[in-house]
Amino acid sequence: QYQDGAMQSKNVDDELLKRGYAPGANKFTSLRDLYGEFGGPILKDKLWYFLAHEYQKLSNPVNTGTEVTVSTLTRPIVSDTLTWQASPRNKLQFQYQNSPTTVTNLNVSSIRPAESAQRNETGGPEYRVTWTAPYSPKLLVESTVAFQDVDSNILPMTSGVKNSCVDGYEYFELAECQN
Repeated sequence: QYQDGAMQSKNVDDELLKRGYAPGANKFTSLRDLYGEFGGPILKDKLWYFLAHEYQKLSNPVNTGTEVTVSTLTRPIVSDTLTWQASPRNKLQFQYQNSPTTVTNLNVSSIRPAESAQRNETGGPEYRVTWTAPYSPKLLVESTVAFQDVDSNILPMTSGVKNSCVDGYEYFELAECQN
């Protein structure tokens, strides 16, 4: 069973409430997933295109015990293709894909406050060329060359914030708080 379409269960009994469970505390702040695609011929029987784009954003509240902060995942996804029928038996396809992902307030918890949180940025473009050629009814040759430039960065959400997990030790000020 769900309440208000928010995918929250109604099976909270008095025992759970006595133990401190707060119904509705783990609801999504927001979930967005927008998608669109479009394609068609550029030159009849010679050149086609296909564009597919998507945007995803998920925001989730995280209770640290002293505050509630929002962790977000953002991912725009691009997949574009251009297909060229070079001859009746040779087809070339050029493809570009990219889906950079950013997660904010990574690893926020009761031990790691929001000011010590991290931002994770991953992804990068991929370029691909595929050649397809049937040599006979029983033999099809397909060759692909691809290049992908992927980055993965874990960065502080706020620059210059000293570690607040361990007080009194200078050499721990730049260390990372972990659960």
